[in-house]
Amino acid sequence: MADYESTYTGAQVDAGVGYGILWNTNKIAAATKAIFYQDTAPTTWTINNTLDDKLLFITKGSVAGGQTGGGSHSTGTWTQLNHTHTGPSHTHTGPSHTHTGPSHTHTGPSHTHTVTPADRGGNGTTPGFAVTATWTSSASGTGATGAGGTGATGADGTGATGADGTGATGAGAPANTWRPAAYCAIIATKDAY
Repeated sequence: MADYESTYTGAQVDAGVGYGILWNTNKIAAATKAIFYQDTAPTTWTINNTLDDKLLFITKGSVAGGQTGGGSHSTGTWTQLNHTHTGPSHTHTGPSHTHTGPSHTHTGPSHTHTVTPADRGGNGTTPGFAVTATWTSSASGTGATGAGGTGATGADGTGATGADGTGATGAGAPANTWRPAAYCAIIATKDAY
């Protein structure tokens, strides 16, 4: 087998057999950072335990006018602005309708009406002859009304509300404790060789 250059980080050909590619175990430069979908750093890597509670933001780099790669977003925040949800001005309109009660009667108790006329000092034919009379009506009356009334209202009401309501909600915002559903990964740095 030909000599193997331990410091070379690319592919190498085994000249002794004329074919094949050998990969140097040092192909990833020290201090390189990478994302791992696991809970601890792999062997020869060290977890960056100061990088926490952030989403991954892909940038074109600061040279191209984007955010600086390898750092936090300059304006990123979990705080959400207060806002309202406002609907258009509208009415709530019901159909034309009537309110109809059942046929019914209004019935009072059986009663009499009694009238006692004043003493006129005579009865109209004999002077000086006083007459006191009491007139009493029959006691069999009940005072019931007819039973044909239904009490229906007019049929032209629509029940429409005013048209200036907007239905706006209050100006609140979600708490800063909100986080999206997510898969969690770590960032680790390649150790020195």
